[in-house]
Amino acid sequence: MPAHNPLSEARSASSIGGAARGACPRVFFALWPEPGVQASLQAWGQAWAAVAGGRPCRAASIHLTLAFLGEMAPGGPALEPVRVAAAACALRPFTLVIDRAGCFPGRRLGWLGPGRCPPELLDAVDQLRRALTGAGVAFDPQPFVPHVTVLRGVRRFEYAAPPPPVQWPVASFALMASVPGEGGRIYRRLGEWSAAP
Repeated sequence: MPAHNPLSEARSASSIGGAARGACPRVFFALWPEPGVQASLQAWGQAWAAVAGGRPCRAASIHLTLAFLGEMAPGGPALEPVRVAAAACALRPFTLVIDRAGCFPGRRLGWLGPGRCPPELLDAVDQLRRALTGAGVAFDPQPFVPHVTVLRGVRRFEYAAPPPPVQWPVASFALMASVPGEGGRIYRRLGEWSAAP
């Protein structure tokens, strides 16, 4: 891990406000695609729902989780070591090709993901987990499975014919918080770190 921090925090927020007052947000690191990529992934989910049943996810909520930290007050001091850990990671830009579908039957979720996981993505996750561990920040230790949830409440584990692969240029990762809201979870960006030029 480099001693010099090549990343810069682009945005931050001290609170997520506006949803489910009193609810403690779930905090996590994620890749957050641009709206055009989100729309393409949602369209795949909608076509799949016609075959498998279930509810397609809202385009604006589509993301790929890198590390799940659990419930945390976004305005509290506990976030400082989280940000320090993120700043210690050196993300290299890459293109993520989403070209396969899968299901988590127990949770009735349909997901999309890469047939080949780019080494840059695996390196980013490894760096982030090591930095969080070094900062004493707890996170879900389950093995990393790169996936984007696009369908909930799947009724039949059948697949639609895959559309053309979705090209997702990745040049940053974000710290996000989510709380329950009307029609699904509401997401707020707490920080974002960009790849070195």
